Amino acid sequence: MEEPKQKRPIFTPIVLLLLTFSVTANLFLFTRSIQSNQNELADRGFAVMDTAKQTKLHVSQVLTNVQALLDTDDIGKRLAAKSALIAAFNEKRDLVRIIDEAAITNEKPLLASPKRNAAEFLEQVDQSLQAIGNHEGSLTDAERAYLKQVFEVYTKLQAAVDSLNYKTISRTTALTVLLDDKWVIASKKMLEIMNEPDNVTYKP
Repeated sequence: MEEPKQKRPIFTPIVLLLLTFSVTANLFLFTRSIQSNQNELADRGFAVMDTAKQTKLHVSQVLTNVQALLDTDDIGKRLAAKSALIAAFNEKRDLVRIIDEAAITNEKPLLASPKRNAAEFLEQVDQSLQAIGNHEGSLTDAERAYLKQVFEVYTKLQAAVDSLNYKTISRTTALTVLLDDKWVIASKKMLEIMNEPDNVTYKP
């Protein structure tokens, strides 16, 4: 007598099918998560490179026009240099941004007890430069002394930011920028330089 055939349980194939769907879905979500993280890193990397570029421009413009103030007694040339300085300080936010971003990446303040932050330094220098040289004739000794101090500080800032030389602007470069602490070190150095003088406000 022929034995009845055992029915194959459908439980196992259903479990395998569900498991396959689950693995596929998890892999998809994991891949999306990695891609999202990479996009975020790339965006931050591009931002660092752009702020470094704009910071270099700000520093260069300040140096050029502070030197122009020191070199001339002509009121017309002096006012032209002061107008250029106003424009340079209108772009000061990038210097603040790169230092703030470095502190976030560093996961702690760049300096333990700074005399001033980057925004305060820039505001004080900006206001002081606007107050200098608004007269005919030679600059006063106090004005020249202050301008020389600003020139010295900005020369040091230029040396620090010039170490950030991103010749190739690409997604690959952007992704690797945040893995290199060179820009964090440069940002910390710039903040240290801003805190070297006891006072950065012009006093006649």
